[in-house]
Amino acid sequence: MSPSPNGVARRSQADRTAESREKLVSAAIELLGTRGYAKTTMSEIGRVAQLSRGLVSHHFGTKDQCMVEVVRSIQERLRGALTAIPDLHGIEVLDYFVDQYLSGGRDYTNLSRAMYVIIVESTTSTPELREAVAANNALFRSLVAGWVREGVEAGDFDLRGYTAEDAGRMVEALLRGVLVQHLADPDTMDLERSGELAKRLIREMFVLPGA
Repeated sequence: MSPSPNGVARRSQADRTAESREKLVSAAIELLGTRGYAKTTMSEIGRVAQLSRGLVSHHFGTKDQCMVEVVRSIQERLRGALTAIPDLHGIEVLDYFVDQYLSGGRDYTNLSRAMYVIIVESTTSTPELREAVAANNALFRSLVAGWVREGVEAGDFDLRGYTAEDAGRMVEALLRGVLVQHLADPDTMDLERSGELAKRLIREMFVLPGA
């Protein structure tokens, strides 16, 4: 950045562009989580971000493309939280992952709600989002499958004829089912209790006795 006449460094155009995009994506996430897909319009995104609707179109072109960017942003934010794992191995890393994923339901409620709104939309009215959603799902499964594979190699896990990828899909289905129920009816869905049960089920499915 070059200095301004008064000595204060000026931000580059790239910095201003990145800041605007981040504001727009954050506004879209807020709207998705509180108002749903249909009411997350380009004009509302601009209003909540305190930027013009024209700037939304300038950065993303269409609402669908804006939603694709939302998926990528949520994916990166959650991946950072889910992969900040200490030096754990075997079932301990899966226990940690379960805790982190379900704590996201409490700590990142709007992110989780926004993501699930987009997942539903991608299977119904807006199939153009399906590719971005599928990539997000694949990241989740690959993380779990990698840890399970390490556990198998260490002799801690027995997949009983199934694959690490099968395990990834099952853990994904289990945790997402829990989180969807919590988002829909938080007063009757105890995440801590559900997390403990999820960890027990994972142990019964894949972990060798004494591992």
